[in-house]
Amino acid sequence: METRARKNRKNSRLRDMLLDFESHVIHIDKSMGEVKETLEVVEGSIDKLDQMKEQFKEYMTKALNSNMDALQALFNTIVAKIMKKNDALEAGMITIKEENEAIMMTLNTKIEELKEELVVCRVVVGKWEIEQYFLAMGMKDDDGKVNIVSMYFIDVALLWWHCRSIIEKRGEIEIETWEEF
Repeated sequence: METRARKNRKNSRLRDMLLDFESHVIHIDKSMGEVKETLEVVEGSIDKLDQMKEQFKEYMTKALNSNMDALQALFNTIVAKIMKKNDALEAGMITIKEENEAIMMTLNTKIEELKEELVVCRVVVGKWEIEQYFLAMGMKDDDGKVNIVSMYFIDVALLWWHCRSIIEKRGEIEIETWEEF
Protein backbone atom coordinates (compact mmCIF):
# COMPACT_ATOMS: atom_id res chain seq x y z
CA MET A 1 0.00 0.00 0.00
CA GLU A 2 2.74 2.15 0.52
CA THR A 3 3.50 2.22 -3.02
CA ARG A 4 0.02 3.16 -3.90
CA ALA A 5 -0.08 5.78 -1.26
CA ARG A 6 3.17 7.03 -2.53
CA LYS A 7 1.90 6.97 -6.01
CA ASN A 8 -1.24 8.78 -4.91
CA ARG A 9 0.80 11.36 -3.11
CA LYS A 10 3.02 11.66 -6.06
CA ASN A 11 0.01 11.94 -8.34
CA SER A 12 -1.56 14.41 -5.98
CA ARG A 13 1.54 16.53 -6.06
CA LEU A 14 1.69 16.25 -9.79
CA ARG A 15 -1.97 17.24 -10.00
CA ASP A 16 -1.33 20.16 -7.72
CA MET A 17 1.64 21.14 -9.84
CA LEU A 18 -0.41 20.67 -12.97
CA LEU A 19 -3.25 22.74 -11.54
CA ASP A 20 -0.76 25.32 -10.42
CA PHE A 21 0.87 25.23 -13.86
CA GLU A 22 -2.56 25.55 -15.53
CA SER A 23 -3.42 28.54 -13.34
CA HIS A 24 -0.10 30.11 -14.33
CA VAL A 25 -0.82 29.39 -17.99
CA ILE A 26 -4.31 30.88 -17.60
CA HIS A 27 -2.79 33.90 -15.88
CA ILE A 28 -0.18 34.19 -18.66
CA ASP A 29 -2.92 33.83 -21.28
CA LYS A 30 -4.87 36.64 -19.59
CA SER A 31 -1.73 38.77 -19.44
CA MET A 32 -1.00 37.98 -23.08
CA GLY A 33 -4.56 38.99 -23.96
CA GLU A 34 -4.11 42.24 -22.08
CA VAL A 35 -0.75 42.79 -23.78
CA LYS A 36 -2.34 42.11 -27.17
CA GLU A 37 -5.13 44.60 -26.38
CA THR A 38 -2.59 47.17 -25.22
CA LEU A 39 -0.49 46.47 -28.32
CA GLU A 40 -3.56 46.99 -30.52
CA VAL A 41 -4.31 50.28 -28.72
CA VAL A 42 -0.68 51.38 -29.13
CA GLU A 43 -0.64 50.39 -32.81
CA GLY A 44 -3.93 52.26 -33.32
CA SER A 45 -2.46 55.31 -31.61
CA ILE A 46 0.67 55.06 -33.76
CA ASP A 47 -1.52 54.89 -36.88
CA LYS A 48 -3.46 57.95 -35.68
CA LEU A 49 -0.18 59.77 -35.01
CA ASP A 50 1.08 58.85 -38.48
CA GLN A 51 -2.16 60.16 -39.99
CA MET A 52 -1.91 63.35 -37.92
CA LYS A 53 1.73 63.69 -38.99
CA GLU A 54 0.74 63.42 -42.66
CA GLN A 55 -2.13 65.87 -42.18
CA PHE A 56 0.18 68.32 -40.41
CA LYS A 57 2.76 67.89 -43.16
CA GLU A 58 0.13 68.62 -45.82
CA TYR A 59 -1.16 71.62 -43.84
CA MET A 60 2.35 73.04 -43.42
CA THR A 61 3.14 72.45 -47.10
CA LYS A 62 -0.04 74.27 -48.14
CA ALA A 63 0.63 77.11 -45.69
CA LEU A 64 4.24 77.49 -46.81
CA ASN A 65 3.28 77.33 -50.48
CA SER A 66 0.59 79.95 -49.87
CA ASN A 67 3.07 82.20 -48.08
CA MET A 68 5.66 81.60 -50.78
CA ASP A 69 3.17 82.53 -53.48
CA ALA A 70 2.28 85.73 -51.61
CA LEU A 71 5.96 86.60 -51.10
CA GLN A 72 6.75 85.87 -54.75
CA ALA A 73 3.89 88.13 -55.87
CA LEU A 74 5.10 90.89 -53.53
CA PHE A 75 8.67 90.45 -54.77
CA ASN A 76 7.54 90.63 -58.41
CA THR A 77 5.55 93.81 -57.67
CA ILE A 78 8.52 95.45 -55.97
CA VAL A 79 10.88 94.48 -58.81
CA ALA A 80 8.44 95.89 -61.37
CA LYS A 81 8.20 99.20 -59.46
CA ILE A 82 11.97 99.42 -59.14
CA MET A 83 12.41 98.75 -62.85
CA LYS A 84 9.88 101.49 -63.69
CA LYS A 85 11.69 103.93 -61.43
CA ASN A 86 15.03 102.91 -62.93
CA ASP A 87 13.69 103.49 -66.44
CA ALA A 88 12.34 106.88 -65.37
CA LEU A 89 15.69 107.80 -63.82
CA GLU A 90 17.56 106.75 -66.96
CA ALA A 91 15.21 108.82 -69.12
CA GLY A 92 15.67 111.75 -66.75
CA MET A 93 19.44 111.39 -66.88
CA ILE A 94 19.39 111.35 -70.68
CA THR A 95 17.20 114.48 -70.71
CA ILE A 96 19.47 116.23 -68.21
CA LYS A 97 22.54 115.25 -70.23
CA GLU A 98 21.00 116.64 -73.43
CA GLU A 99 19.96 119.84 -71.67
CA ASN A 100 23.43 120.16 -70.15
CA GLU A 101 25.05 119.77 -73.57
CA ALA A 102 22.74 122.44 -75.02
CA ILE A 103 23.51 124.80 -72.12
CA MET A 104 27.25 124.18 -72.49
CA MET A 105 27.09 124.95 -76.22
CA THR A 106 25.18 128.15 -75.49
CA LEU A 107 27.63 129.14 -72.76
CA ASN A 108 30.66 128.39 -74.95
CA THR A 109 29.19 130.53 -77.72
CA LYS A 110 28.45 133.32 -75.25
CA ILE A 111 31.99 133.07 -73.80
CA GLU A 112 33.50 133.42 -77.27
CA GLU A 113 31.31 136.46 -77.98
CA LEU A 114 32.31 138.03 -74.66
CA LYS A 115 36.00 137.36 -75.36
CA GLU A 116 35.66 139.19 -78.67
CA GLU A 117 33.92 142.11 -76.92
CA LEU A 118 36.66 142.16 -74.28
CA VAL A 119 39.36 142.41 -76.94
CA VAL A 120 37.51 145.29 -78.58
CA CYS A 121 37.09 147.04 -75.21
CA ARG A 122 40.76 146.62 -74.39
CA VAL A 123 41.75 148.09 -77.74
CA VAL A 124 39.41 151.04 -77.25
CA VAL A 125 40.60 151.63 -73.67
CA GLY A 126 44.23 151.25 -74.70
CA LYS A 127 43.83 153.71 -77.57
CA TRP A 128 42.09 156.19 -75.26
CA GLU A 129 44.84 155.85 -72.63
CA ILE A 130 47.53 156.45 -75.24
CA GLU A 131 45.71 159.51 -76.61
CA GLN A 132 45.40 160.87 -73.08
CA TYR A 133 49.11 160.30 -72.59
CA PHE A 134 49.94 162.20 -75.79
CA LEU A 135 47.68 165.10 -74.77
CA ALA A 136 49.26 165.24 -71.32
CA MET A 137 52.75 165.23 -72.83
CA GLY A 138 51.76 167.76 -75.47
CA MET A 139 52.95 165.55 -78.32
CA LYS A 140 51.73 166.47 -81.76
CA ASP A 141 54.41 164.82 -83.89
CA ASP A 142 53.15 161.56 -85.49
CA ASP A 143 56.64 160.02 -85.72
CA GLY A 144 57.18 160.47 -81.98
CA LYS A 145 53.75 159.03 -81.28
CA VAL A 146 54.57 155.93 -83.38
CA ASN A 147 57.87 155.44 -81.48
CA ILE A 148 56.16 155.73 -78.09
CA VAL A 149 53.29 153.40 -79.11
CA SER A 150 55.82 150.85 -80.42
CA MET A 151 57.77 150.93 -77.14
CA TYR A 152 54.51 150.71 -75.19
CA PHE A 153 53.40 147.56 -77.09
CA ILE A 154 56.87 146.02 -76.76
CA ASP A 155 56.76 146.63 -72.98
CA VAL A 156 53.24 145.17 -72.74
CA ALA A 157 54.28 142.12 -74.79
CA LEU A 158 57.39 141.58 -72.64
CA LEU A 159 55.38 141.95 -69.43
CA TRP A 160 52.78 139.54 -70.74
CA TRP A 161 55.47 137.07 -71.81
CA HIS A 162 57.16 137.30 -68.41
CA CYS A 163 53.87 136.57 -66.56
CA ARG A 164 53.09 133.73 -68.95
CA SER A 165 56.57 132.21 -68.41
CA ILE A 166 56.14 132.29 -64.64
CA ILE A 167 52.77 130.55 -64.95
CA GLU A 168 54.31 127.92 -67.25
CA LYS A 169 57.20 127.30 -64.82
CA ARG A 170 54.70 126.65 -62.04
CA GLY A 171 53.14 123.97 -64.25
CA GLU A 172 49.76 125.66 -64.39
CA ILE A 173 49.81 125.94 -68.18
CA GLU A 174 51.99 124.72 -71.03
CA ILE A 175 52.59 126.66 -74.24
CA GLU A 176 53.17 124.18 -77.02
CA THR A 177 51.70 125.84 -80.11
CA TRP A 178 51.52 129.33 -81.58
CA GLU A 179 47.75 129.41 -80.93
CA GLU A 180 48.30 128.72 -77.23
CA PHE A 181 50.89 131.52 -77.17
